[in-house]
Amino acid sequence: MVIISQVYVPDAMAVGQQMVDAAEEMARRGWRVVAYTSNRGCDDPGIRFPSRERRNGVDVHRLPFSSFGKTSIVVRLFAQSLFLAQAVLRSVCVRHLSVAVTTTSPPFGGIAGSFLAMVRRGATSSIWR
Repeated sequence: MVIISQVYVPDAMAVGQQMVDAAEEMARRGWRVVAYTSNRGCDDPGIRFPSRERRNGVDVHRLPFSSFGKTSIVVRLFAQSLFLAQAVLRSVCVRHLSVAVTTTSPPFGGIAGSFLAMVRRGATSSIWR
C-alpha cells in the first residue's frame, strides 16, 4: 500500500494525522505501507524532517523539492506539481502495489491516484477533504 500525501506527522496539518492513523492501522494489520510526503513543513518550509524513517511499521519517505511555503499560488502549484511527480514516479516502482491512497493535499492528488491505477492496474482510493 502506498500513501501519497504532502503532509504527514510530525507536520501539524490535520490530513497528515489522518493519514498516519490509517497507515499505522494498515501496518498493524500486516500490510506493507509506504508513505510519500514532503520533507519540509507545510506552513513553515524552514522546518525539515528526516528524509526517511520507519514510524510504527510505516516506511516514510520524505521527498525534496515539495514545499516552498505559501508565498504565492504559483509557488504552491509548482511545489505541489514537483511533489506529485516525485511521488508517482517512486510509486510506480513499488513492488506488489495493490492499493494507493491519495489525499487532496496536494489538491490534484486524486489525479495521481488515477494515473497509478492506469499504469499499475491496481486499486486506488482518494480521500477527499
